[in-house]
Amino acid sequence: MSDIRFGLTVSMYPPKDLVRAGILADKYGFDSVWAPDHLTDLPPSGDRVEPWVTLAAIGAQTKHVMLSTCVTDTQRRHPAVTAHAVATLDELTDGRGAVAIGAGEVMNVKPFGLPWEDPVGRTERLAEAVQIIKCLWLSSREKPIDFNGKYYALSQAWLDQHPVQKPHPPLYVGSLGSHRTLEIVGKYGDGWFPWLNTVETFKRRSETIKQAAEQAGRSFDEIERVSLLFTAATTDEKLQKRAMDALKPEILVLVDRKVLKEMGFEVTIEGSDYKYQKTMPTEEKAQIAAKAAENMPYEIVSKFMTVGGASQFIERIDQFIKAGARHIAVRDVIGQYVYGSLERGEETLKMFARKIIPYFKGTKKKKRRG
Repeated sequence: MSDIRFGLTVSMYPPKDLVRAGILADKYGFDSVWAPDHLTDLPPSGDRVEPWVTLAAIGAQTKHVMLSTCVTDTQRRHPAVTAHAVATLDELTDGRGAVAIGAGEVMNVKPFGLPWEDPVGRTERLAEAVQIIKCLWLSSREKPIDFNGKYYALSQAWLDQHPVQKPHPPLYVGSLGSHRTLEIVGKYGDGWFPWLNTVETFKRRSETIKQAAEQAGRSFDEIERVSLLFTAATTDEKLQKRAMDALKPEILVLVDRKVLKEMGFEVTIEGSDYKYQKTMPTEEKAQIAAKAAENMPYEIVSKFMTVGGASQFIERIDQFIKAGARHIAVRDVIGQYVYGSLERGEETLKMFARKIIPYFKGTKKKKRRG
């Protein structure tokens, strides 16, 4: 299992602490750092920093970690601008730049006077953007590109800034689980960056990606599937419940109500504008979601979140690996959601560095055999 990679999603902290978290991830043996790309977010989230500035600051003070957004949207940034940012970051960091790109959320578009398209339009735009970014990374004065799509038109276009990685930096497609965006992963993505998943939903969605890849004549094994691992690394039952309570509203707004109903929890909110991609980031909306999520059973929360000590983490990660994950991105709920403390978050990083990463990278197994 030495090909399994580990990453850290950095958010919720103030910008300077967020950069420090990325530096600590590099120090503790993580393979990647992922920064959010939001102008605003649903309270109490702290996903607010400009990602390319933040990733450049982390990159200047690290040596190993891959640096990516999670995720950039197609509504606010022209694909040429995204391609340019990644190519610049890639050269600045000697080949560690990457991007995850998705269809976006209304909260980061409509309040700022930008058009909010229907689901089909957003996914079609996403598919075009992914193709353009990859083409621009391969472009040059000698080899300009043309692209005539429904949403974008390029004529003899190229970038003077070239990425270091060949053929180009990895491009992950962000998908919460819709069939359309999962198909884009399979057709065009170098990887898949999801959000909340159980082991079962991760496996199901991976199958959709596999089918799309095979239909496009691509190898499914070449698509790196990331599993976002929400963590509460503690054996303190009270703290475990605090962490699970903190995650309940996020589960409510991000997980399809059909999935929750299958698990035994009926969503009582009327309408569909409470869903993450469609809701406005107001305190009122956040309180409605929090109230509706109060009675969500901890048994359900624990399927979306890994709770306990190192043995529980190893068991859950192994389940995701068997379901097809090749990259585990850690999101520390205790450090980020409960305390908002990087010092507390560092405890989770240390546990991964000492017990989790070595186990899956093979070093502990070698010691045991000896």
